[in-house]
Amino acid sequence: MINSKSVLAVVSAIGGCKTLARRDSRMLGGKPLFAWSVNTAKNSRSVDRIVVVTDDNEVRSYSQAIGATVIAVPPEKETGMDRASFAIAVALREFAQYDMVAVIDAGAPLILGSDLDGVLEVSLRNHGTPVVTVSETRLSPASLVVLDTSRKMRKVFGNQDPVPPNTRIYTTSSAISASAVGYVQTHGTFLTEDTHAFLLAPERSLIVESKADLVVAEGFLKLTGPGSELMPFNSSVSSISQ
Repeated sequence: MINSKSVLAVVSAIGGCKTLARRDSRMLGGKPLFAWSVNTAKNSRSVDRIVVVTDDNEVRSYSQAIGATVIAVPPEKETGMDRASFAIAVALREFAQYDMVAVIDAGAPLILGSDLDGVLEVSLRNHGTPVVTVSETRLSPASLVVLDTSRKMRKVFGNQDPVPPNTRIYTTSSAISASAVGYVQTHGTFLTEDTHAFLLAPERSLIVESKADLVVAEGFLKLTGPGSELMPFNSSVSSISQ
């Protein structure tokens, strides 16, 4: 519990990954990738119950072997925040009695229990409105281009940088999302005009989508040790709109 509020944590292992077959059940550091997200929830000081939602038979079998509560669903093709919202909807059909709900992406092996606690704290500080993880990026919108069929470049934002110089820019991540149960049941999504941000350290924001990402995650874990705190969590209460 956190601030007398009960918390359901949902590990979203559905939809797979178009760029990495069997992503959630691939081995990383001696255990399946999704199990790292289960550990994140176990290492939280706030979570009361953990549920794994999956359409992967290997994930289901391993979850049952370790005694985790698992909900099996048919193959789901949604991605990102849509996938998170789907996992929450499925879990809340059976476990709607909780006050707060958080969803953890099964492909986010480097996040910590303290990150999850921080996301929940920001949500409660803002009356249960949604919170999603973000990370600072060095990418400037002015550098974004699209290519035509001959690979000729065209700037996405023309010649004018759409943000003032020296503005910090963040990218949203599906690593962790949370809100009051009633809020996500009403809105069906974590991305609304009320959404706030929790700042993840960039080195922990990795979402595994390729074999190269697995190699990076393996190297990071060897360098820091599982669950290492590189820096105290930091939170932002800036709103994010759809």
